[in-house]
Amino acid sequence: HAVGNSLLVRNLPVPIDGFKRYDSRQRPTMGSRTSKVATSDTPSPIPEGDRLFTLDEEGTKRIPADINEKKGMKKGKPNMVSTTKFTIPTWLPKSLYYQFKRMANIYFLFISVIVCFPWSPKDWPSFVLPFIGVLLWTACKDAYEDIGRWREDERENSRRTQRWNAEEDTFEYVQWRHVHAGDLLKINCDECFPADLLMLQAAGGNESFISTVNLDGETNLKEKCAPNSCGHLMGAAKSCRRTRMFGSRMQEEQELEASRIARLLHSHGLNVHMGRPEILLSEVRGNLNLEDNHSPAGEANFLPRGCVLRNTLWVLTLAVYVGNETKTRLNAVAASQKTSKLQYYLDVSIRCMLFGLCTACAYLATLAVIFDKQDNWGIYFLKYMITLYHVVPISLYVVCEMLKLFLGIKVDMDPQMKDPETERYAKVQCTDLLEEVGQVGFIFSDKTGTLTANEMVFARCCISGQDPGDFRRSAPVQDGMEAVQKILRTPHHPLQEAVSLYFTCLAVCHAVQVEEVEDKAFPESLHYSGMSPDEVALVQAASSVGFHFRQRKRILGSSTTELSIEGPSSGELARFTVLREIEFNSDRKRMSVVVQHNQEYWCVTKGADNVMIPLLDHEPDSGTLEAISRFSKLGLRCLVVGMKKVSFDEWTAWQKTLQAADSLTDASKNDRVAEVSAAMETNLRLVGVTAVEDRLQDGVPHAIKTIKRAGVKLWVLTGDKIETAVDIARSCNLFNSSTRLAYATEAISIDECLQKLERAKTDLEGCVDAGLVLDGKTCKFALDNEVCRKLIYKLGLACRTCVCCRLSPMQKKHLVDLVRQENTSIITLAIGDGANDVPMIEGAHIGVGIRGKEGMQAAQASDVAISQFRFLVPLMFCHGSRAYRRIALFICYYIYKSVALAVGDFIWAHQDNFKGKIAYPEYLSMGYSVVFTAWHVVLVLGFDAGLSDEITNDSPEMYKDGPGHALFNRWIFGTWIFFSLLHGSAAWLAPNLVLGGKDWTPKTPNDFWLASMVSFTVVVIVCNARLHLNCLSPLRKEVVAASLAAFFSYWIYLFLLGHTTLGKIFQPSCVGLPAKVFNNSTAFTLLVLCSLATLIPDIVEKLIRRYFFPTCTDKVMREARRGKVHNGNTKASDDED
Repeated sequence: HAVGNSLLVRNLPVPIDGFKRYDSRQRPTMGSRTSKVATSDTPSPIPEGDRLFTLDEEGTKRIPADINEKKGMKKGKPNMVSTTKFTIPTWLPKSLYYQFKRMANIYFLFISVIVCFPWSPKDWPSFVLPFIGVLLWTACKDAYEDIGRWREDERENSRRTQRWNAEEDTFEYVQWRHVHAGDLLKINCDECFPADLLMLQAAGGNESFISTVNLDGETNLKEKCAPNSCGHLMGAAKSCRRTRMFGSRMQEEQELEASRIARLLHSHGLNVHMGRPEILLSEVRGNLNLEDNHSPAGEANFLPRGCVLRNTLWVLTLAVYVGNETKTRLNAVAASQKTSKLQYYLDVSIRCMLFGLCTACAYLATLAVIFDKQDNWGIYFLKYMITLYHVVPISLYVVCEMLKLFLGIKVDMDPQMKDPETERYAKVQCTDLLEEVGQVGFIFSDKTGTLTANEMVFARCCISGQDPGDFRRSAPVQDGMEAVQKILRTPHHPLQEAVSLYFTCLAVCHAVQVEEVEDKAFPESLHYSGMSPDEVALVQAASSVGFHFRQRKRILGSSTTELSIEGPSSGELARFTVLREIEFNSDRKRMSVVVQHNQEYWCVTKGADNVMIPLLDHEPDSGTLEAISRFSKLGLRCLVVGMKKVSFDEWTAWQKTLQAADSLTDASKNDRVAEVSAAMETNLRLVGVTAVEDRLQDGVPHAIKTIKRAGVKLWVLTGDKIETAVDIARSCNLFNSSTRLAYATEAISIDECLQKLERAKTDLEGCVDAGLVLDGKTCKFALDNEVCRKLIYKLGLACRTCVCCRLSPMQKKHLVDLVRQENTSIITLAIGDGANDVPMIEGAHIGVGIRGKEGMQAAQASDVAISQFRFLVPLMFCHGSRAYRRIALFICYYIYKSVALAVGDFIWAHQDNFKGKIAYPEYLSMGYSVVFTAWHVVLVLGFDAGLSDEITNDSPEMYKDGPGHALFNRWIFGTWIFFSLLHGSAAWLAPNLVLGGKDWTPKTPNDFWLASMVSFTVVVIVCNARLHLNCLSPLRKEVVAASLAAFFSYWIYLFLLGHTTLGKIFQPSCVGLPAKVFNNSTAFTLLVLCSLATLIPDIVEKLIRRYFFPTCTDKVMREARRGKVHNGNTKASDDED
């Protein structure tokens, strides 16, 4: 170990230019603040965006001087964060600004202005007051949501942490908002980090453990360490790692130790140079200089804001990024807003209605100028704009938002999607997209952790071309472990050395943490945890055959760790000093450790076979290649393990080059580090192959079978090799025995890619059950070629399923983009559980995140979060399909009822020779838009479900209505418009011709207003009845109750207008008329007969459509009724299962 430590000291990197140019004579004099800043005229010796902190006996200096006064930072409170949209002065203006981005609200504002003119045919309060009410309701909703965000912010900013006060020579508590960049902070166990911190020292040594569950959802602890330059500060302190069971005396000693180290940092002079803030969590570049000892500062020393210190008494840190410069705030940018297709169609419909309204007003104004001649054309045009304003309903967007919110709550409370293990329900994070879930044509799914459980079990291995057998406890014959142990017990066995080296490498090459529980004499007492389930499975496999990984200990004063491995025979501990760990990532697809053991230097690497084989010193033997192929066909995940011994001179030269790369603070650091790291991972000796099983999640085969029956195309996008992915696809019903597979893989050029895709197209022609297999190499060329892109899309349409292997995260997103760009009418859904699935999830129309073992990044970035893949079935078939039908019906109904009311005004304009007078009392029109044909729609459609959840889940054919646009298209929309014209005309003409005539008076109740009230009542009855007729569950008690409540609210409203003082003030033309409707036999008879007669065409149309042009839902419901499902009761229940 002495050799390794001295080596690390000799090869510390040279200081960067920023340290060389810094002159202590530029330091400011002492001020009143605990942490001093450089004067404003101090020249900055560092690149723009970088920062330099100096701790010395005078205090703390910062360059640039205004590092805590940047734009977006509150003066004196640079670490204060705010996620609110508004402040008290800006709340109403900003809320109104957002609301007036909608064209409809601009139109309503225009009407509000012109209705105030004296020539307006309506009183201004009848429109302006409801409009103000809608605006204020939305503004109050915005304020309510923002107050919640403000409370969370205040709770966050008011938390306390300990900051070093150099003048008082002690730590003092300050609120998070008052933390400045350059402050020296002490964080105690189980406390959150208030800013992005650089770890300088930890209790008991220079290592600590943090929980990043608040950041990425990963529950495994991450190890962090102090830079090498700070290692000697701790001295011979007792180790406090991996336990929080400290005695009171030990705690007191450690508290004093923290203060002592803080003084040493100031007295010895600490310089820290950090690069500019970067969005990526892994992008941390810096340098640290203490007593002329230089060391790089990187991710291993970085403590992100929001993470929690665990199993370490305290850490001493330097705040390097605060406020909006922290990683969490930089990554908190607003995601691109997704808009559903139906929302788009709604906006288009509003534009069309406005165009139709303007056309009708222009037509009426032209005739008015010809026949009436009392005003000019412009005045007449504006009069009719006011008269017909309710063509665009004022409550449209508000009620639509309420309906979507109600549907989202039903998803959140659905017991079908409650995870039995975690007891967590589904969570809708974007209610605006719920109807999209009912129209999905393509599903893009990750494999590991999404289809599989991400619970890894070591299954088989290959050593020197030999497969010793199966290691799984669930296997019929568990002969692998016994065979390996027999080899290890036989001293002269030809495979003993190879087997021993193989499991030693598995016990060494990892980042797993270990804890000993109770009796350390038994392997079961060793508890392993790590970020990767694969690694844990491999370490457990090594332990099961006798190579027990016992301890990981940080070597005091360095960045190296020491692993203790207990062998199967002697029981003695072998020590391996990990000098460098080269982490796994999706680009490298491998990880390595460089270790020192018995004065030897080893590089041990494990990774995907397609990456590792080119790095070996020779081609693998036929037995190894055959084993890789066989394991893959069994659906096992294969890794190749290699190693080599490195001379001291090679190690020294490589370490020096790597430390120089680590010391870079510009954007080239990561590329340079990756290049130097890869130079070590060459000419490796093949050690063996691992094969790990990842079992399928419960219910996945049935869920995929059900989704395929619905006609949805399912693509599995994975990083696994082809054979593994195809075998998993067969086991989960993605492919079956009758599926004809076409392969387009291993292309090395665009021409070959095109040939392979053309051949696949030829192979699948005329096939009913076709499957396609692609890989990353082929996709690399295909995605850059327009002809190949179109071919992939056509093949995707021809195939029911597709498996794409060896893909990078961005290739997954590009395949989603390909489908979206080739056909803009197809709705795509992406589902995954890991951070590598986030681009795909964000790129699809709907992103579904699974709360998995790879963290919560996917769930946090998704539109809907669920716990298991099988929950996709009720999400799509119950909630998605119903949401599509409900929102489609809502749009049609809302526009229908508005046009139906406007038809009366349009006809009356012709009867009245275009004088610009209104047909219906204005306050009835106001109530029509916001009361008795509005609010109850949320309950009627929210509870209307059709069949039970059980039948719906087992009838995927019903889902085809969504992708086929069967419930919202030009024909459906045109039919609703036709009936609006028919109903509006019939409702107006019959009462008016029988009762009314043309005796219009502005404020005196007469026969015209009696006929008008009868006509208005017919419109209300017919519109609500048509909504009821189009429900799938018209007799459900909640639906009936909501409709009756709306109807009774109308009569209460009529009573208030006709028989109270309010009516005399606001609507004198209606005084006494409601009672007259019932007392006048002619009026009452007209009301009943006209309502019934007007609905006859609706009933006929419904019967014709259901029996001659049925949708998929109609067919299934008819079969359900014939089969007397659930004892003949087909009344729906969203909660039934």
